[in-house]
Amino acid sequence: MIKNFEKYLFQDDFNDISSILVEETNVNLKKYLNSEILSKVDVSTIIKLIHLNGSDPFIKQEDICKVLSITKEDLLFYNSILKKSSELQNLLTTIGLASKFLKNTILPVIQSGSLDAFNKKQNYFPFKVGLFVGISCMFECTFCGRNYDAKYNRSTLDAGIEMYKKLIEEAPDNDPHRFYISGGLEPLTNPKIGEIINSLSVKKFKTSMYTNAYMLTEKLLNKNKEIFDLDYLRISLYGTNHEEYLQTTKHKNGYQQVFSNIPKYLKLKKDRGSKTQFGLNYIVLKKYTEKLEILIDKIIEINKEAGFEKNDIDFLTLREDFSVDSEKYNDQEKINLSKLLKKVDKQIKNSSFLKSLHIDYGFALDGLKKGYTKKSLADSFVTEEEFHKNFGVPHASVAVDLYGDVYMLREAAFLDRPGSKRYIIGNLIKDGSMQNIIENYNNNKFKVETKKDDIGYLDAWDHVVIKLANQDDSDRKFGIPFELGPISDKVKKVEKLSHKIHYSE
Repeated sequence: MIKNFEKYLFQDDFNDISSILVEETNVNLKKYLNSEILSKVDVSTIIKLIHLNGSDPFIKQEDICKVLSITKEDLLFYNSILKKSSELQNLLTTIGLASKFLKNTILPVIQSGSLDAFNKKQNYFPFKVGLFVGISCMFECTFCGRNYDAKYNRSTLDAGIEMYKKLIEEAPDNDPHRFYISGGLEPLTNPKIGEIINSLSVKKFKTSMYTNAYMLTEKLLNKNKEIFDLDYLRISLYGTNHEEYLQTTKHKNGYQQVFSNIPKYLKLKKDRGSKTQFGLNYIVLKKYTEKLEILIDKIIEINKEAGFEKNDIDFLTLREDFSVDSEKYNDQEKINLSKLLKKVDKQIKNSSFLKSLHIDYGFALDGLKKGYTKKSLADSFVTEEEFHKNFGVPHASVAVDLYGDVYMLREAAFLDRPGSKRYIIGNLIKDGSMQNIIENYNNNKFKVETKKDDIGYLDAWDHVVIKLANQDDSDRKFGIPFELGPISDKVKKVEKLSHKIHYSE
């Protein structure tokens, strides 16, 4: 039955849902909906509901009623039917285009209670907190919105470290994946990075760090042995050869240094018996699409250079370039990329040097991998109207820089990025605690005049959560909040357990 659904159900065009599917499904529905329920439902309505919810993670309940010409009461009834079938839930949350949005962000955010706290203006320690600890960065990546000349004053380092320790101590311990170490600047430029990792470990938080790996040398690792205690380490790659790295990062030694450091780190990690989950992140830029196969070959080379007889890289996160100004794939390019992703997936299954590699395709590429070629992450960008209505959800996510400034948008937290300081909702050193900052926010003490270009401060997570906040607001006003929607409570609880920060967008 699932194959029949996959063949027809998530066609890119709503009108492509044909009568053939209805006829096939009418028979199959009897397998898991009893005759009493079947006598009360319209099969084509169930099919279209699965299509609408499974194809668009941000569709509003009121809009569904309009598209299907049904009443709110009818929709509530059909939502209750969808909740009862595990197989229909699988279609909604695993098979459809919306599945990655649901699993990686929407369900974890809702299950955390952070969106509800945002709506009710309740004091709530943010669900996810980025620790942007880097002092500087040696790369000047073309896609990065940071100020290339910006560096943190080293005289503030000690105060910054103590601020982070206090923040970690303040945080509730009900979510081990609450913190991640990243930044607009390179985390390994902080000479006290080990202290931050240790503070997180002492409080039993899972430790996750993103780095460009330029400084991931044996010398630095010996000085900061806590890096081997990380739960997750993800390296951002900016090319597969010297020319690509130079063009992207403007650093003449970037490629050679990074790809020399990785196998050496893996050898040291194995020698020390480190249990760090190690992975790579790669943005599939339109002009470098064909380089993805080369990247897979590079992973094989890394394993061999490290002296391994099989794969020892745990995960690879692939991402579409979601930046607002990036050149988007046309329809034919999406078809070609979809075929390439399937080819790579097959290659991984057939190679001993790749077999245990987990690939996370992210919001956009997950759909392309499944063959849905007409929609992408760009279709889920926050509009200017949506951004003006909800320009951030700090209860769900904030980023904290070395000065203690708390930013409500992740890519606003790049030091001295033009205009971004307007999105600082407080300072941990001046305001004393995250609780005080969120309380001030709830009391409307944060004001900002949004501008169109400010959408550039949003990363993929911010886009999803702001879209979700607007959807949630509309659905509650309409009278069908998320808890009365088509997703069952059982699915939400399972997704909370499987969510890991390094697979987030």
